[in-house]
Amino acid sequence: MKRIFLLALTMFLASSSLSAKPNVLFIAIDDLNDWIGV
Repeated sequence: MKRIFLLALTMFLASSSLSAKPNVLFIAIDDLNDWIGV
């Protein structure tokens, strides 16, 4: 049972690392004010 689990886990990790992932950069800036400017 452990061998089947380890084999499935290894296959999952190998397949997820082979997929092409886009380069994404997310930048969020907040000045921590609670008012809304117009």
